[in-house]
Amino acid sequence: MLILFTFLSFLCLVSCLGFGLLFFKLNNINHFRDFVTTKYIAKVIVFLMKKKINGLINIGSGKKSHLKKIAIEMANKYKKKLEIIDNINSITMVSDIFKLKKVGFKK
Repeated sequence: MLILFTFLSFLCLVSCLGFGLLFFKLNNINHFRDFVTTKYIAKVIVFLMKKKINGLINIGSGKKSHLKKIAIEMANKYKKKLEIIDNINSITMVSDIFKLKKVGFKK
């Protein structure tokens, strides 16, 4: 079976791996993102509430993860064949955690 994924449905790859599909074709995943757990987000929010911090504060790890690398690791883990069609432009979305560090939050 062949499934064509776009970037918006990239996260569906996780759920589709268990359905016996043998081959995946992904395109437009030459991007970088910042991933954190919900536990980390809750920890930051509690910290900010206790310190009574107001204003906009970015919550994130400040580290970028390559979506292509994640897809390859998942395909290898579940022993699936993967074809990746690279896009030319790469987009990086990583949190600027300067303010978060400045108010005293430590991981």
